[in-house]
Amino acid sequence: MTALDPIDRIDALELTVPLADPLRLGPLTITKRRYAVVRVHTHDGLTGIAYALTRDAPVTQAVAMLAPLLRGRDADLIAARHHDCVRATAAAGRVGVVMRAIALVDIALWDIKAQRAGLPLWRLLGGAQRETQLMLVAGYPRDDLAPEALAERVAAYAHDGHGLLKIARAHDQSRMRTILDRLTSSSLPPTARLVIDCAWCYESVGDAEHEIAAWPDVPLEWLEDPMPPEDVRAIVRLRERLGVPLGVGDELSDPNTHRELVRCGAVDVLRVDVANLGVTGALHVCALAAAERVPVSFHVYPEIAVHLAAAMTQRAIVESFDPLDNPFDPTHSFVRGGPVIEPGVALAPELPGLGFSIDEERLTALGCGAVSDP
Repeated sequence: MTALDPIDRIDALELTVPLADPLRLGPLTITKRRYAVVRVHTHDGLTGIAYALTRDAPVTQAVAMLAPLLRGRDADLIAARHHDCVRATAAAGRVGVVMRAIALVDIALWDIKAQRAGLPLWRLLGGAQRETQLMLVAGYPRDDLAPEALAERVAAYAHDGHGLLKIARAHDQSRMRTILDRLTSSSLPPTARLVIDCAWCYESVGDAEHEIAAWPDVPLEWLEDPMPPEDVRAIVRLRERLGVPLGVGDELSDPNTHRELVRCGAVDVLRVDVANLGVTGALHVCALAAAERVPVSFHVYPEIAVHLAAAMTQRAIVESFDPLDNPFDPTHSFVRGGPVIEPGVALAPELPGLGFSIDEERLTALGCGAVSDP
């Protein structure tokens, strides 16, 4: 079969952006963000792009490993390319860094396919509505910010019209209780709901139950990632014993675990990470959730996730940091375009493809290291 438009080459580069303030998530302290940026170029001159956090893993090297397998193959047959990559890396892949590399190539190929069709990706995928629900990442602990001030910042976002707001669990429980106490007494609008990100911090159901039972009552939409997603049975027990809604799935690259989380009734919201699944894998996982009437919430990367959310009729939530004022997600220092972020909603772009670009001057200024297709 003659390729409609063969893949000519694949470029991958890594950029590091220092954080002005350290980000503390459970046992993790993050002082800089590292990203992989992938470009897939076709014979006809189309270029698809994708980006994701590397989590300090060798993502660009894994992309370079895939390049010989993909070069010269039809860029339009995305399912075949995804299948080829998964099968060829079965010994070293299946989860983790290799799946993230496959996901980035997959995203870039969908960008190309939508550009060729002259449609934004969400319309190419079928389209449901341009406007989707937004969850704003509003409150992560900072060394230079008192817990009372953090709570006031979250409340201010709520009064601005953001109905779903995410805060992170503070490792210091006295700080955590202060934050929650202040939020309960800050006259949050009745429509405001909170998500508390635990970043897989609990080692047992008992530890989680003991700590969370001591928190004041807040308008909780869901408790996020209390344990690693593979601990499905423990998550089920925690949900039953706490009686609070759970959302699980950040950084998860194995669709079989997604299936188990949904099948076992472990989650009230399934978190979907397009950077680990690609568009192809995310569509599959979202279909699993839809079959069980479980809403999905996408883990950051709003420039990509908004297209999947806008193509769905089930409840789908796009997550974003404040693009104008946040110290922890410097994506907006090198990504241009993407969805329009408004209080409570994200509007998918109407440009062909994914509708965003990478600022080349910014990449040069950051001194990125490139790993090109050999």
